[in-house]
Amino acid sequence: KNPAADYQIFNVGSGKALTIKSIARTLAALYNKDIEPKITRQYRKGDVRHCFSDISKITSRLGWKPRVSFEEGMKELIQWARDSRAIDEVDKAYAEMKEKGLV
Repeated sequence: KNPAADYQIFNVGSGKALTIKSIARTLAALYNKDIEPKITRQYRKGDVRHCFSDISKITSRLGWKPRVSFEEGMKELIQWARDSRAIDEVDKAYAEMKEKGLV
């Protein structure tokens, strides 16, 4: 609803770097799984080694800041997924694209 967001693209995230290992451990804990992530340290050419959301633009233009931690956000996402019912509309979407000559 903020006009400062009109026609803009923003990264939204925690703004903090998290390791894949810490993410895996968090998800395992949230799903009550006693597993340890296996980190092989075998990288492929072109692999992105370090990446996280730069939220400086959305913070400076809209004053937006994360209100929940990564763990809390994952808890909310997991609960939403448990409460939601997936509806498969692939066939309907394909028929619409075919009708319009897109496939």
